Amino acid sequence: MLAIESFSEEALRKSFCSLREIGVNLRYFVWSICCRSRTLAARVALVLACLLCAALPAISHAEDDYSDTKIVRVGYYEDAAFQAGAVSGAVRSGYSYEYLQRLKRYTNWEYEYVYGDFVELYNKLRSGEIDLLTGLAYKSDRVDTIGYPTLPMGNTPYFLLKRSSDKSLSEDPQSLNGKKIGVLDGNMKSMLQEYLEGRKIQAQIVIFNDPPDRNTALRIGSVDLILIEDLSSEADDGLEVYLQLGSSDFYVCVAKNRPDILNDLEKAQDRLFSVNPKLLSDLSTRYYRRTALSSLLKSNESEWVASHKKLTIGYHTNYLPYSGNDEMGNVTGLVKDIVAEIFRLLGIRNVEVVYRGYDDFAGLLKALHDREVDIAFPAHVNFWVAENEKFIPSEPVVTTYLDLIYFGEPPNLEHAVFAIPAADLILSSYKKLWFPDNKAVYYSSNDESLRAVLSHAADAAFINGLRTDYILRSKFRYRNLSANQVRGDIPLGFAALSSNNDLLQIINHGLKLVEPEFALHHSLPYQKNHRATFADILFDNLPVTVLVIILVGFLSIALIARIALKRKENALLAAMARVDKMTELGNRRAFDEYMDSLMGQETPSDFVFVQMDLNGLKRMNDEHGHVAGDEMIEMAARCMRSVLSPYGNVYRIGGDEFAALIRVPGEQVEPLVRELETAFEQAKGEHCPEVTVSVGWVRAEDRPDLSLEEMGQEADRRMYEDKKLYYSKRGMPSSCIR
Repeated sequence: MLAIESFSEEALRKSFCSLREIGVNLRYFVWSICCRSRTLAARVALVLACLLCAALPAISHAEDDYSDTKIVRVGYYEDAAFQAGAVSGAVRSGYSYEYLQRLKRYTNWEYEYVYGDFVELYNKLRSGEIDLLTGLAYKSDRVDTIGYPTLPMGNTPYFLLKRSSDKSLSEDPQSLNGKKIGVLDGNMKSMLQEYLEGRKIQAQIVIFNDPPDRNTALRIGSVDLILIEDLSSEADDGLEVYLQLGSSDFYVCVAKNRPDILNDLEKAQDRLFSVNPKLLSDLSTRYYRRTALSSLLKSNESEWVASHKKLTIGYHTNYLPYSGNDEMGNVTGLVKDIVAEIFRLLGIRNVEVVYRGYDDFAGLLKALHDREVDIAFPAHVNFWVAENEKFIPSEPVVTTYLDLIYFGEPPNLEHAVFAIPAADLILSSYKKLWFPDNKAVYYSSNDESLRAVLSHAADAAFINGLRTDYILRSKFRYRNLSANQVRGDIPLGFAALSSNNDLLQIINHGLKLVEPEFALHHSLPYQKNHRATFADILFDNLPVTVLVIILVGFLSIALIARIALKRKENALLAAMARVDKMTELGNRRAFDEYMDSLMGQETPSDFVFVQMDLNGLKRMNDEHGHVAGDEMIEMAARCMRSVLSPYGNVYRIGGDEFAALIRVPGEQVEPLVRELETAFEQAKGEHCPEVTVSVGWVRAEDRPDLSLEEMGQEADRRMYEDKKLYYSKRGMPSSCIR
């Protein structure tokens, strides 16, 4: 009985769907004929026919009452960052896929994906075998066969892409004569033909049905160039842009026999863009940041590398986490990591990098103009600032914000007097850009500026947001100062002279290839936990100190100071929610957030997932005490940071568990792991006699079948195999393994 009821219900649903389609198609057919009819009699007859169709909407609505879902057949083809996952069961992603999912929020659509190449799916759209197809340019000869909405889903430039090794193509477009150019059929073919005919260029056009075949043909040399849409291209070693042909809008197009879907689409797009007018810009930024870029050096970049054996970089010695000196006086901070990453991505190995530190921005800029250094970091990436200070800025490395520092109640920013260190060109330029009418009083240092705020000689001062805690906790006198973020971001990057334009081009080239999260994740470990000294307390509160010494005595003052410092230190540690306080590595939260940010993205071939676990931590605690156990954890973390941080991010994800997400060329992975193991072997502590760590790693190039999560599981399995081997060699039972 249940089976019969189920069958009847399914049959009824199909009947409703069929009647509804008949109603929609018949009304559309009658209306289009009516519009073309020239005689009054014909039109009257057709109007009567429309009345006969009036009952069909009732049937259609009956289906709506039965189910709110409308099945929409979507043509889905593979096209890099535009549409990925064009096979059954694959993970779908990309610009077009997200756009379709956002449209679905404002419709009753349920997608049924139809896979194929672009030409095949375009023909199915024309014949009504599918309902939707994305990525079509507007062409007047298509209007009669497919439906266009009013609003485009994006705009794309068109580029000719060539092999970087092909030196036969010059800047003169006439060098295209005799070349084979691969192109997709349709609008791109027409655009290429128009370009070639307009310049009387004799080139052979080779037609492809889908982008992967076209791209492969260029790589293997079957064609000399290919015409690509900017939005469907990604960074590819060995390929580079030859020239741009133009640009055009592209659309979500609808089959002519589905005016209901076109009507839904128009309404959904209106709502979509009213909610987020910057949607297209946001999608382009998310999916096409590295569009049509190559890690291969341009000819002028290669010439610079070949003619320079050394690169001298000037940096600010007291501007952590961006740049500074460590305890040994050597460079540290983001500047060191970002330069190493740029050189790694571009394959630059024979240029020695030398760092030269300066105590303030004025001295750093003077060194640049005196040619003591080739480039300087950090600099305010703003063209008005750069023009006034006579330097050329790079693309931004990181974007930061400023905090307004004040004493008591927040000041009125319209009339506030700002205290600014005279040598801090970033703060002074920020004031000119955002508060040009306010008065500024200039002081010799940050400390003098904050003293001016405390004494009411100025209403407020500015501090870089990532340095606020570090600076305000560095002096006991700052304990009553408050901080609020102010408007306006500050992009920071490198500064160079116009005579070093080729070097700046290399820096910009590398920055466009660097992962967007790199700067943030490599800044966090360099945020210092600074504490006030007892001398600060004495000198900053001398009258109070003398009075307390007389009344209570030195020991009471010391105790109160320690309690105050401990509270401040605990507050700072609590604020560093993404940094492990013992090792200063990223913690579990930072690891999980970074993993989430990578989900849905294509895993690069040089990506390596490393899992590490300390051997014998419990035994170390039992035999040598917890001091030795803590020292073991800290020494292991130092080894990991020293060896692995230049290649990516290292995290402490558990008590004795660590993970690293790095990018290393295939042939360098095993030497890097051996270097890490050597670092562990050489580590000796005051309380901890040795550090042994089990390591398991998986390279994406070796296991392209694994997802990011599965890579982590496989690395964890290999790590435990390494741990079993360790305990076996020492004659210890497997029960020792957690």
